[in-house]
Amino acid sequence: MRLLKALALLLSTQSLSSAWVLPSSPRMAARTTTRFATVQDDATATTLAPEFEAALSGAKDKLKQVLPQEYHDKLYPFLAHFVQEYITASQKSYQAGNTEICDPQTTTQRILQGIGYGLKFGMGNDTYTFDVSHEALRGNPDTEDGNTVDYYAFGCDFFRPCMNLEKSVVLGRENLQQAMDQIAAGENVILLANHQSEADRK
Repeated sequence: MRLLKALALLLSTQSLSSAWVLPSSPRMAARTTTRFATVQDDATATTLAPEFEAALSGAKDKLKQVLPQEYHDKLYPFLAHFVQEYITASQKSYQAGNTEICDPQTTTQRILQGIGYGLKFGMGNDTYTFDVSHEALRGNPDTEDGNTVDYYAFGCDFFRPCMNLEKSVVLGRENLQQAMDQIAAGENVILLANHQSEADRK
């Protein structure tokens, strides 16, 4: 379960090229595994170019190698589906002109690195436990107990290929204005997020 929670924190998003759900219990994981196995067998909505198809095949092969055997049945179908979604989204971004950050090799490295973080910090001796509050880990070993990885930057780089900034919209500005008005009037305002990842913290 720690592995699932860590992957949820790292990979949580509404959609890449379609929505996906992370199982929150072993029983749900079994149901979700069946669902993703079905999804995997379906033809993808976007046909991958040969170089991205090769990247997907290589990433799935590597995933089989690094995923502990005891997690193959429950996690591999979900992760393989996520890898396919991520590479598909990256190809769309690549075709839209983002060639420097979305080439097949960089895309493969990024998705496998993300899964690697989930495996490393979601299980075993290096399991990371979030406290009730958390400051972004920016790779400063002097203040972050030896950490040298900028997880905020990684999170931004990870999600950037899956975002179309030109067509993205910001909704609910009137609610933000109402909150600011209430604060100015001396009232309390509580903001709740539906999820958080390192990419949300700066």
